[in-house]
Amino acid sequence: MDFKKTITLLAVICAFSSFGQELIAPYNMMKGNNVDVIDTVPVDEIWKVESIALTGEYSDRQAFYINDQRLQVRYQGFSTIKFPFWLDSGETIRLPYLSLKNNQGSHNYVGMISILRFTKPD
Repeated sequence: MDFKKTITLLAVICAFSSFGQELIAPYNMMKGNNVDVIDTVPVDEIWKVESIALTGEYSDRQAFYINDQRLQVRYQGFSTIKFPFWLDSGETIRLPYLSLKNNQGSHNYVGMISILRFTKPD
């Protein structure tokens, strides 16, 4: 490992430790069978949403919700969400069984959301 990479790694480690932020555990939010899966970030945590796994065909039926705001994963073949992104304490994330389009339900192709859970900095 060269000098620049070593210094960068040390800076990242120090930054996490100085903010009091510790990794608690990874969490994979899986799509439910015939039900929406909803979770709320606990008071003493922040979550880093790392990625989303899609199932089935890539169509316009790929969505999830943050605080009841619909986020579409892809539109006409292009990604519409930048990863990673953070969720603060009290925010909700919902992985719907159905994705609504024109007020009609269709199977949602978001199969899993990969999350890292951290303690909230002091």
